[in-house]
Amino acid sequence: MTVSMYTASVPIFIQFLTALRDVIDKAAAHAKLAAAAATHKPKPESNAVLNAAQIAYWDDVLGRLVKTDAWKKELEQTQIENVYRNSAETVKYLKAEYDESRVILTDLGLAKQ
Repeated sequence: MTVSMYTASVPIFIQFLTALRDVIDKAAAHAKLAAAAATHKPKPESNAVLNAAQIAYWDDVLGRLVKTDAWKKELEQTQIENVYRNSAETVKYLKAEYDESRVILTDLGLAKQ
């Protein structure tokens, strides 16, 4: 049985081109997401889902919860670090994370300055 160069190489070439197309599609999707992230602006605080009274309520409830023995026992059993932050601390933390990520993405050319 003889095998021609066409029979031996074309299926491999088609497989290679298909894989290359998939890589290019993924790169295009990544570029699209990066472009969207570069133009994303955080929503103003006036669009908050909870009002000040509701925020105070949940800060109080969750602040008391994380001090209970049951909470501490659950953290110990699940080996999870207690990183509770109230609403003000969470906003401060997330802003710092956002700012740090923005610097890194800008340095990588994935976000506008």
